[in-house]
Amino acid sequence: MENHKLTFAGMLTFALAASLCASLLSPRAGAARRPHPSAQEKPAPVRERFQNAEVIYDWVSNKRGDKLRTFITRPKNSAGKVPAIFFVGWLSCDSMEYAKGETDGFGALMLRLIEQSGYATARMDKPGVGESSGNCAQADFQSELEKNPTAKDFFATLNSQNRFAILFRIQTAKKPETRSARIQKFIDMLTRHEKIYP
Repeated sequence: MENHKLTFAGMLTFALAASLCASLLSPRAGAARRPHPSAQEKPAPVRERFQNAEVIYDWVSNKRGDKLRTFITRPKNSAGKVPAIFFVGWLSCDSMEYAKGETDGFGALMLRLIEQSGYATARMDKPGVGESSGNCAQADFQSELEKNPTAKDFFATLNSQNRFAILFRIQTAKKPETRSARIQKFIDMLTRHEKIYP
């Protein structure tokens, strides 16, 4: 369980973690969804449904001021504290909500854990994904740098030619999966203190 806490703390800022934990630790029977101001005129989105868990929809803000949609689940009829699983999105700009059910392997695993484990869960969409404000495509590389201090520190030492070469290669990817692969490649490269040009 310690590894999950360390991973989560590395992925989210303390403020986001504290907000999510506060929601998990206190039961909120019948908690109403708070709509994001920009979402008030849109039709209500399709939501996940569980037999054994309730879903609490809420918002947190990141350092850039983006409003990020959170999804907290608790086992139905649970009282007091319950163990928690924090799901963290990877490099894609896909939502952490699976309103259409088990559409892929990760979704199947996550939804079954929510339904069957008796654990509370916390998820959060990235900027620009689902109902969250912001731009996921622009946030990806910076977000991944923030999660890896070694890569971030080395990136800061690069000259303009090397910084431009990395950003240009990421921005010119035509497919999301190509963009994600390039971001991961450059994060790994920076972690090893390697650069494109000597």
